[in-house]
Amino acid sequence: MVTTSKSFTEVESEYFQAIFRCIPGIKPLSKSTKTATTRILESTWQKSLELKSELATTEIAVSVSIDGWTSKGPMFDIVVHWITEEWEEWEAREAVLHIAELGGKHTGVALAHVLRFSATTGT
Repeated sequence: MVTTSKSFTEVESEYFQAIFRCIPGIKPLSKSTKTATTRILESTWQKSLELKSELATTEIAVSVSIDGWTSKGPMFDIVVHWITEEWEEWEAREAVLHIAELGGKHTGVALAHVLRFSATTGT
């Protein structure tokens, strides 16, 4: 659903439900849009708490990058990069902090506006 920009209402589709009836031992995320949305939001919230906790204990520098594209309209994402603390087994890590549509043109001004909004609202 995410990769094809489908709505979460797809979980209620007979065709979507049929996929899970064909695969033994696998259950659908949900049979209702509301439940699927709630579960996805809860999972996202939990992952964000885990990320905040990990970054709070990281004493090594954290870098932030921004990637933009225009395939289906102006979009961008904010990605944080860091290295784990265990110096003998350093591991490069990264996480997407935010993905947003730019409401208008793909300009630095539009990007700055969305970045400022994201920083103040935590979204």
